[in-house]
Amino acid sequence: MTNFDESQSEFHNDDPFENYENAQDDTPPNMTDFGKKTRSVMENFKRCCEEFKFDNNMIMEFTVHQIKEQRKIFRKFVKGSTKFSENLEEYANDILFFADSFKNNRYSNEEYLEILNDLLIKSKENDRLIKELKNIIVTKEKNVNETEDMGKILEDIKNYEPTNFGIVNKLTMIEIFLSEYIVIIEQHPYLIESDTNIKIVKEEIEKNNCKASSYTFGTIAVIAGIGCLVGPAAATTAAAAEGIATFFGSSLAINTFCSFVEYIRAGKKEGKIKDLEKELDIEVDELVRKIKSFTKNLYLIIEEISPIERFWESQILRINDLIKKLEKLEEVEKRYKKDKIVNSIEKKWKDVERECQIYSKVMKDILNKEN
Repeated sequence: MTNFDESQSEFHNDDPFENYENAQDDTPPNMTDFGKKTRSVMENFKRCCEEFKFDNNMIMEFTVHQIKEQRKIFRKFVKGSTKFSENLEEYANDILFFADSFKNNRYSNEEYLEILNDLLIKSKENDRLIKELKNIIVTKEKNVNETEDMGKILEDIKNYEPTNFGIVNKLTMIEIFLSEYIVIIEQHPYLIESDTNIKIVKEEIEKNNCKASSYTFGTIAVIAGIGCLVGPAAATTAAAAEGIATFFGSSLAINTFCSFVEYIRAGKKEGKIKDLEKELDIEVDELVRKIKSFTKNLYLIIEEISPIERFWESQILRINDLIKKLEKLEEVEKRYKKDKIVNSIEKKWKDVERECQIYSKVMKDILNKEN
């Protein structure tokens, strides 16, 4: 019989994400567990978009629709950013080639200068493109400039939904809104879309009609009672007085009875309304529970996307640092200073190839797990 530990081991071996970051000893520290942190992002997107049903609730249906749109954008981002990662991997190899060649004096100063200028041009272009790519995930600036000469992949992602907010920004806004929506419907349950609410309104109208009828019949009864008292005094003959008294007396009884009946009906309506309000409270509690569960999955999406944003943020910082050092390399004359700069560049970029390989693997697995 297979014990628990063995079965667990077999399960993990089948997992496409399991420890592939650590398959080689040269895994960069910042990429450790990268796949594990992003592995379920598409699963939680799927839960939010497909598994949660909010029938007859336009607000939540609209919310789910908005998350579906962000899911589509994220899929495009994943596909596009994988290509960006592969390009960055090649770019990193160019930088390391330059560093190795410089340390071993393989080329003339003129040739090094040519390579250096080429790297500077590529660095500035990559800096621009990667900043735009990262802004699709999360926008920290108030305004993101849209450039017309953006690469085809980037344009394909961005043109799906032109926006000044990143995916994380929009999902965070939705998360905040849902927290506020929960408070609102708990305080004002009549605001939810429910058949029970319609029934309550109907019963309220009928109750008010009963009260109005009770009041009307009661008023008539009072008038009839007064008529009984004044009628005989106003009559000129005994027969007339007797007839009027009989008429008003019977009218008084009928209207008093009708008033009493309508009063009872109004009371029953009040009881039914209270029962319906209890049903409504149960519906609100159920809706709140579902929204909280929905929001939890939404929060997980935001958390799982964060490592992706940090990956590209680190590449931006690295490229910015490279640009400064390459420009400085052009300015300094003494060889030992050049060696120091090149050595620093090499250390900064020695892990990039492996980082990009891990990133591409993770992104492809994310897409494969959804298909």
